[in-house]
Amino acid sequence: MTLPTRRPGRSLALVRARSRATMTPGDARWPARLAGDLRELDADWRESAEVCADAAWAARTAGHSVLGLLRPEQATARTYRHLYLSGLRYDFRCPTLQTVVERFPPAARAGLDCYSRALYAFALLGQSRHEGLALMDDVLDEAGEHAKTLHVLLHGLWLGVRLPERAERILALAARPPFTGRADPIVLFREAGALRQLGRYDDALATIDRALDLLPPGDTQVHADLVRERSLTAAAAGSNPRWLSDEARRIEQDLRLDPALKPRSEATSSVQGTGPAASAPLADVLVRLADEQHGPLAAVRGLVEHSAHWTARRPGAASADTAHRLELIARRLHAVQQDLDATAARLVQPA
Repeated sequence: MTLPTRRPGRSLALVRARSRATMTPGDARWPARLAGDLRELDADWRESAEVCADAAWAARTAGHSVLGLLRPEQATARTYRHLYLSGLRYDFRCPTLQTVVERFPPAARAGLDCYSRALYAFALLGQSRHEGLALMDDVLDEAGEHAKTLHVLLHGLWLGVRLPERAERILALAARPPFTGRADPIVLFREAGALRQLGRYDDALATIDRALDLLPPGDTQVHADLVRERSLTAAAAGSNPRWLSDEARRIEQDLRLDPALKPRSEATSSVQGTGPAASAPLADVLVRLADEQHGPLAAVRGLVEHSAHWTARRPGAASADTAHRLELIARRLHAVQQDLDATAARLVQPA
């Protein structure tokens, strides 16, 4: 497919159109102005998708969702359609998005552009409807490596928890050329969830940590999603016996501990004397385990405390009770740290 030739300065004109749309989200006229700007630029569906997706997100973030400015019947025009369907997507309203598209007049539905069909696929995928997978494949054939379109499909797969081979499909999309630099925290967030589903917990934790490191400062909403994913991965890993065994061996190596199941004769021969000097290595191990800044117990306690704070913000008495239980667990972990410190101190005291 040959793309149309664009005149110089076009990228700057699109940036200006996006800025005009996002500067005054409370002004009910901005969707009409944006439609006029894109029409004047003769924008193709890719350009419209990039501008409208960002504009709809900015309006939602500012508390002026485009869903309050447009009506579903206006979504037959491309700019309004991209804005309105994106607004539904950001609110996770998959059944409504599906209904809006399926109520378009036959001619309008038959002529849907690729990004609009991607949004329709999102609605189906988000409900774990298998027909969304076939539509996704059709969209990918036309969209190529258009990042905004791939984001929509990734979002749908992420929501569609009952889709077959869901995790593998997410990883395949996350590996496509627009994302090979692994610099997009949202894509890494989706990827980490897929790795967790496949039981690849170390890879999932490394991926979510990279996403956290790449997140722009002040993006608290996405940061909370990333931390929640990290907590879910840590919890899933902690309930997996094989992962726990591997992690225990890793900690043994890092702290230069003797294996717990060392043969008795070898363990006996390794004891070198008694008293404070002989106990110093063990005391050092206990101090490192209890360390408040870098110790493993501090990391576990931090995850428990974060889970307690997150749970406490959810409505319902059950959430409050769960949050209280988590706070008690965090306190017990802190008490264990203090006991380890006290024990280490006693080990190095003269008899």
